[in-house]
Amino acid sequence: MVLALTAMPCQSRPVTTSSGLIMAAMLVIAGGVITWVAWLGREQRLPLQHLAGIRTQATMKSPEAWRAAHVTAAPWLLATGAAALIGGLGVLVLTFVAPAAVLWVLTISGLAVVGLLTVAVIVGQGAARAEE
Repeated sequence: MVLALTAMPCQSRPVTTSSGLIMAAMLVIAGGVITWVAWLGREQRLPLQHLAGIRTQATMKSPEAWRAAHVTAAPWLLATGAAALIGGLGVLVLTFVAPAAVLWVLTISGLAVVGLLTVAVIVGQGAARAEE
């Protein structure tokens, strides 16, 4: 038996208003939370806990390591929050103006958030290890 793989045509359907609003709200809320955590970390007001922040073995080893990680990673976390907020606002606007473009904005902002968050964790982890 021969199995033939064919590319299925990809039809980009516009996003519905309700799903666009939900996605925009999720991005804006996530961006707000990440920005808030970044600000608390930068100001050294984010307590060592298991709810929010960069939670790795190295960062949770001591309050000093936690503090160093979040102060060092704060600029990257702020950029992550900004990317999510801008993406959310872009989705909100495009939901009404150009619904077919919403998925592109989601993809780009999602990649930006994941990339920036990864850098923040790597930088914070390094600072925590240096504090040991």
